[in-house]
Amino acid sequence: PGDYPRHIALYMRLLTGQAIRQADRVLAGSEFTRHELERFYRSAAHKTAVISYCVGGAFQAIDAAAQDDSVLSRYGIVPPYILAIGNIHPRKNLSRLLAAYARWRSEFPTPFPQMVWVGLPRWGSSELLQQATAMGVILTGYVPQEHLPALYRRASVFVYPSLYEGFGLPVVEAMACGTPVVCSSTTSLPEVVGDAALQVDPEDVKEMATAMRSIYSDAALSAE
Repeated sequence: PGDYPRHIALYMRLLTGQAIRQADRVLAGSEFTRHELERFYRSAAHKTAVISYCVGGAFQAIDAAAQDDSVLSRYGIVPPYILAIGNIHPRKNLSRLLAAYARWRSEFPTPFPQMVWVGLPRWGSSELLQQATAMGVILTGYVPQEHLPALYRRASVFVYPSLYEGFGLPVVEAMACGTPVVCSSTTSLPEVVGDAALQVDPEDVKEMATAMRSIYSDAALSAE
């Protein structure tokens, strides 16, 4: 709740509770979400089932260099780059991602890739956006769904350091596009990625920086 404005937290709490009470069946995207629903809402017990989410057919690891380059040029992006996708607010933990990126650059000043953030600025993001801009992070804002596969495919690393996720669809989209992933080792994400990503403590800036650098600099690890 501390990561949301009070009016949004209250609205979501009331709406979710009402929906669960009235529903005959509740579908959750992960076991983690099912446990959380049953922990906070007694009425969810015994009527919640898990059906994992899936990605659309456009998210594929294919060779579409010319098409992808055309998309990247719209946003002023030139590979290599590190990619993060998601609305920009405290729960997504981008402040620590920026700190990890800064640590990587200070310890290994050359060469280092650019960083790209895709997503709409939300509450609590103005100061962070100023810091990111000062460090040269490309802030694309909203990107339509049809452009996302190209951004995933051409990224050297996809990073998803979120503090709390009910599923984390972007990590699956990235993996479907053949992009190596660094993600948080908390909430639903270990369940979603299994052993197909590098998992890090989302509050450990050093660990996050090391994981990004390891994938970027180690071709064998990236391929694996």
